Amino acid sequence: MIRWAILFVVVASTFALTGCGDGMAITRRERAERHRQVLDIDARQFNDDWDLLWLNEDTSSLSPWRTRSWP
Repeated sequence: MIRWAILFVVVASTFALTGCGDGMAITRRERAERHRQVLDIDARQFNDDWDLLWLNEDTSSLSPWRTRSWP
């Protein structure tokens, strides 16, 4: 009886640790579509980062307007 209980605990803990998979079958087409979407999002993020790097205006202390009240 103890042997069966130990075996049950080992099997149950193995199933608990490994899980039962994704829960749904994923076809080759779905995987390809997911990879395409990830690459598209990465490319858009890279483009946004590149634009932020090169198109961001630096703040300058030189101003055409008077900014101080004393001369």
